[in-house]
Amino acid sequence: MVSESPVRKLAGRREAAGRDGRLDRLRVVAAVVVVGGHAGSFVVNHVPVWSGAWWPGSAAVMTPRWSVPVFVLISGALLLRGTGAGAPEPLEAERIGAVVSRRLARIGWPLLFWSVLYLGLQLWSGSGDRRITSGGAGGVLDAILLGQPMYHLYYLFIAAGLYLVAPFLQVLVRGLAASGLRVLAVGCLALASLSSLVDWRVGGGGANALTLFVPFIGYFLLGHFLANIRPVRHRGRWLAVGMLAALGCWGGYLLAVLSSSAAATEYAESFLHPVAVLAAVALFAGVTGGPGAGAGGGALAQRLSGLTLGVYLAHPMFVAAIGLVLPHTESLAGGVLSLAVLWAGALFGSTALVLLAERVPVLRKVV
Repeated sequence: MVSESPVRKLAGRREAAGRDGRLDRLRVVAAVVVVGGHAGSFVVNHVPVWSGAWWPGSAAVMTPRWSVPVFVLISGALLLRGTGAGAPEPLEAERIGAVVSRRLARIGWPLLFWSVLYLGLQLWSGSGDRRITSGGAGGVLDAILLGQPMYHLYYLFIAAGLYLVAPFLQVLVRGLAASGLRVLAVGCLALASLSSLVDWRVGGGGANALTLFVPFIGYFLLGHFLANIRPVRHRGRWLAVGMLAALGCWGGYLLAVLSSSAAATEYAESFLHPVAVLAAVALFAGVTGGPGAGAGGGALAQRLSGLTLGVYLAHPMFVAAIGLVLPHTESLAGGVLSLAVLWAGALFGSTALVLLAERVPVLRKVV
């Protein structure tokens, strides 16, 4: 059985019991680079392609393509921990209902609060997703149904879906030997990556709020396998491969932009692009490999890890606000400076906001 504290941390919060310092540190790093990626997106969207400022912006966007998949890998490592091979326990309807209700309550309040807030801000300011700002009530509904009331909130829909299926995956995992779990996890992830490639080739596909989580099940299972069942050896090699693959994500993006194909560019940005998959899995494997499973990461890592969900949810407000007063420049030096100001401002601003929100009982539920 999975203890309550790891379950609570699917989206970024765990209590002291059952901590894993490796995952605490990795979650913090992933959250920091996510903020940098969105800061880079702001720069890229406000300067011409191939200009000096475009280069650091695009690097900040593409090199951390591993970050969101790593969040899911961490979730699998925590939610499925303790479910090794063995006879599966019966999963009765009452237990399913209790688990699902508890988990949806945890993710539901942040999802509701931040969706309403960001939808309201976009309608008030007239900037953001055009479906929302100019599509009327139908456009707002479409954005919600696509899991994008704000560009980053898709992750909450992914997390909600994984919450729902986790009890069933626990039963499945308990009935598999390590080799069987490896085949299942790698197979699910490979199938999702191949499906993404097919969608790019034929122009079909596209997920909605109800199905966004499905392609990430492979990541979810693999996180459990790599962290809890068969940690890799030679951590340094895996980390090196992961860092090279992260740079490869940027290289693939540059080639896609050079091709002037919007579809190729969109595919290069996919979390299921083979190079992004390699980067995420290799970095996660490198961090979780070797000794140290379950080791505490220190008070600071634990505290910062507990802030990551709130920082993830709040930081786009600060990117947009700082961007309103930040002069746009096309030079390389100006691009680096703009990126640094946006990144640091959004990171520290959202962290301060979360620290304040934690002091207010009603807001504590949404960060």
